[in-house]
Amino acid sequence: MNIPLLRYSETCSGRKNFNRIYLVFAFLSFISMLLIFTVGCAGISCTRERQPAVGPSPGGPSGNAAAPVLKDDSVPLDNIGDLSSALARGNFNIEKAWDILNPELKKNPGDVSLLVLKARLLWTSGNLDESEKTLDFVLGKEPRNSAALALKAKLLLDRFGNEKGLETVNRLIAASPGKYENRLLKGRVLFQLCKYGEAEKIFRSLIHEHPERIEAYLWLSDLYDASVKPDEGLKFIKGALSKTWKASDRSRLLVELGEIYEKEGDTGEALKYFNEAVRLDPGNEIAASKVAICAPDFGVAAGTVDELKKTIGKGSDSAYPYFALARIYYNEGWVSSGKDLLNKSLKEFPLEMEGYGLLGYLTFESREYRESQKAYAHAKALHPGDYNTMMGIALLDIVRRDSDSAKKILSKLKPPSLVTGRHYCRLGDVYMNHMRDYDTADRYYRKSLEYKGRGADTVMTLAALGEIRLKKGMDSEGEEYFDRAIRDFPGDISVYFEIIPGSVLNKKYKIAEKYLGKMEGEKSGTKWTPGDLSAVYLRTAYAYLISGDLGGALKMSEKSMKYNPEGHPFGEVFLAKPEKRNEARAFYEKAVKLHPENALSWFFLGFLAEESGDKKNAESYYKKAGEGLASPGDMDYYKAWVYSIRRNREQAAAYLRKACEKDIFNAPRAYADESFDWMRDDRFFKDELPELLKQVKGKSPYPSKSELEW
Repeated sequence: MNIPLLRYSETCSGRKNFNRIYLVFAFLSFISMLLIFTVGCAGISCTRERQPAVGPSPGGPSGNAAAPVLKDDSVPLDNIGDLSSALARGNFNIEKAWDILNPELKKNPGDVSLLVLKARLLWTSGNLDESEKTLDFVLGKEPRNSAALALKAKLLLDRFGNEKGLETVNRLIAASPGKYENRLLKGRVLFQLCKYGEAEKIFRSLIHEHPERIEAYLWLSDLYDASVKPDEGLKFIKGALSKTWKASDRSRLLVELGEIYEKEGDTGEALKYFNEAVRLDPGNEIAASKVAICAPDFGVAAGTVDELKKTIGKGSDSAYPYFALARIYYNEGWVSSGKDLLNKSLKEFPLEMEGYGLLGYLTFESREYRESQKAYAHAKALHPGDYNTMMGIALLDIVRRDSDSAKKILSKLKPPSLVTGRHYCRLGDVYMNHMRDYDTADRYYRKSLEYKGRGADTVMTLAALGEIRLKKGMDSEGEEYFDRAIRDFPGDISVYFEIIPGSVLNKKYKIAEKYLGKMEGEKSGTKWTPGDLSAVYLRTAYAYLISGDLGGALKMSEKSMKYNPEGHPFGEVFLAKPEKRNEARAFYEKAVKLHPENALSWFFLGFLAEESGDKKNAESYYKKAGEGLASPGDMDYYKAWVYSIRRNREQAAAYLRKACEKDIFNAPRAYADESFDWMRDDRFFKDELPELLKQVKGKSPYPSKSELEW
């Protein structure tokens, strides 16, 4: 269900640990390296900077991509020399740049240095095809031109990351043997090709020869991250921090260290390092975004959200503010807003594998399997060997009932002990929440307890084991697991965030009331924020709604709004009854003012307008919703959801049938969705859905090449 009413709305600190599942985001920021050109030759700076934007271009001949936000008019652009300097800084007005370059090219069309500048501008504009053609022309005339070789190696790395890029960078090194930047670039190419051993040798030799330069340290840390070696990464970064660095470089290393702890689930320790990184370098956007994600008031502090919006609005040089705000939106219930923001970030930073991985995770947990497979396919294209990407693809194989393909992938994924517990916990989550196979889920959860993790992993594993026992009618054993989680993790709100809604969904209302009472009694002695409590009540309200208890849903919704008045407008309570459509409309009108990009709010407004006979507004609202509901059959699926909470079996089944006709992946989505539990005895679920699930097995989880073109 796209509406996060189950175990999927997890925050970052131990309470609702979003990063628990998306284990080790490979910090592959294959971002723009500033190419430092002088007339005739150039060097390359291998810091991880901003990617060129992609989209239609107003500037440059035959441009096929949008000019990036490079409009600092304080940088003089009056002649070719100015242009070279501006390219080195990476901050200039691209239209002025073309105005300077084009007349010079007209006078000297064969000038190699001018052609290299042209290729650089084409690449910056996003016109990669023309950039490569220009570089090939230059290299045809001067095969050892270091500036052209450096730019082509970077271009190939961005586009392919394959052996073709490696051949080019080898030519570059042959032309300038021993140059730090060129060898670093080769390490990056090998890294992207998953040749970790060879890449590590290069990075380590660069560190040995140039201990004062930070780039190789950062890339070696990323290598340990991508190859799932957090213990080695931890030791390496702590060793690097023992050296003397300028404040900005030390800040970057502290972020690397914080990310290791964050991915292990110890967000308290991670936050300590992120805060120190911000203190040393207030301009470190990645560190500031990480603080926003992991701070105790995560997701509910208006100031945090406003600050991230401001950073994005002024033209961030990093994708991380987008990622931070997307996670906040998702955890606050604004799922389609989070997706929309991630998609925007990936247009601005098209080579950020972490963004595709986060989008793949988010859409998978929302059971939008088609969108998830697209995102993971992009991530795999950027970095074929990434653990998290391959894990995501394996989980999609499980959902489409292709156990052979899943086993083949999982047999190669052998994470070390630091993350093995999470590996099995993730499998348990999928079998419990997507496959409804509770016995298999139980085995994986119990196996995950054999490995010691940090943070909320064990909390949520214990909560899941307890919930499985409630499903089997073993209530006392279930409560034993819940009590163990509360005892072992005192003051951790994620315990209640898991067990109270889970109890309601299993119609164990007395157990839910018992733990609601425990939470209320405990809150005064904890550091829980109003947003923490609001999140528990909101998800409990959804659980009551799905179980058919509208009175309980309304009561929990009112408590949620009491703790966080500006939180998620819970119009679904009123949407459940046609006679309450005016109240529902008022909630969704408020919702679209708060988040005009949220597709679901526009959809529900369209649905209400359609019911009222307001065809003109219904069409307008549905059009806005359609911009965010990308999967075929989404609107039919959500209409089925509305009729389900209204307990209209016939209409719900009819719209589910339509949704599956438009996209077969809506079949496993419906199968997994607790929203339809009350109608499992319907003919659609008993007779038709099993046949549709057989069809899913024959479908590839990977999109076609055309689907990968955004």
